[in-house]
Amino acid sequence: MSLCEMQRFEYCYESCWKMLKRVLAEDQGIETVSVLSRRDLFRLAAEKHLITDPLIWFEFHKARNETSHTDNETKANEVYAATREFALAARKLLDALIEY
Repeated sequence: MSLCEMQRFEYCYESCWKMLKRVLAEDQGIETVSVLSRRDLFRLAAEKHLITDPLIWFEFHKARNETSHTDNETKANEVYAATREFALAARKLLDALIEY
C-alpha cells in the first residue's frame, strides 16, 4: 500500500464519520449528537439505517489509527486489508446519505 493510498483512506474515513455526524445532527439535534462518542455515533447511524453494521466501522477506525504505524509491514498489511472493505462500505454509506 502506497503512502498516497494510505492518505486517501485517512481522508475518506474522516469525511465519512464527519458527514455522518453532520447528517445525524440535523436529524437528531446537535445537542444529542455532539455528546456521542464515535462508537455511539456509528451505532446511531446503524439504527437510522445509514450503515448496516457499526462493528465494521469500529474496525475502520482502528485501521485509521494504525496508519501512523505503517513502518511495521504486518500493520500496514492489516490496514490495507481494511481499506479494501472500507471502499465498499463507504460507497454504501454515500448511497444511504443520498437517499436519507
